[in-house]
Amino acid sequence: MRLQQLTPFLPDGAFPARLDTSNWRIGRRMQDFTDYHAHLYFDANEAEEAGHLCQAIRDDLGLAIGRIHPNPVGPHPRGSCQITVPTAMLGKALDWLLHRRGRFTVFCHGNSGNDLADHTRHVFWLGDAEKLDLRQFGPV
Repeated sequence: MRLQQLTPFLPDGAFPARLDTSNWRIGRRMQDFTDYHAHLYFDANEAEEAGHLCQAIRDDLGLAIGRIHPNPVGPHPRGSCQITVPTAMLGKALDWLLHRRGRFTVFCHGNSGNDLADHTRHVFWLGDAEKLDLRQFGPV
């Protein structure tokens, strides 16, 4: 969900009693995505630890995980492991990751069938956002 023109605080720093949300535009709804991918990012020397974390979420929540890639692959700028999260499990998976990811960054995106939009517009980050290499999706 992407909110535009979000200004939660008044110029004096106070929080308004009621936010004017009439100009907010909301994108796709969560249920519009077939599922989500959560990509756990790590440096090559952290691959073993990241692998244990991915195996733990698989074991704890029954989620599918991909291979542990110690180097950049596809649009991802560092080593990564893909976790596939069914839409109905997104809240539980995010709670799990928020409490256990430690220093690792997690890039999350919905899967709509439009790879470019899924990696640019349908995203959120746990940790610092990183620059993706989007060239494989065509002109950006």
